[in-house]
Amino acid sequence: ARYKEEYLEQIGFTSLLVEDRRQQAGMTQEDLAAALFCTQKQISQVEAGRSHPALDFYLRTANIFHVTADYLLKGVVELRDVQLSGTDA
Repeated sequence: ARYKEEYLEQIGFTSLLVEDRRQQAGMTQEDLAAALFCTQKQISQVEAGRSHPALDFYLRTANIFHVTADYLLKGVVELRDVQLSGTDA
């Protein structure tokens, strides 16, 4: 595992997902802060698990990274059966 379980419990899984997604996108904390209209310090605090912003922060962050808010908040991706109209399943 990339992180020890105690560490995950201490700072929270969500903060690690935000950091990982930001790094995968090739963004700095400053880049993400500009996209979210907040400060680099706020991004740093979220990634360190010292700040737990409102849900709107996660919705906007998920949109930037093309993931769901569920993914950022829970670390899971749920796939659902979707039937499109006019198709046979």
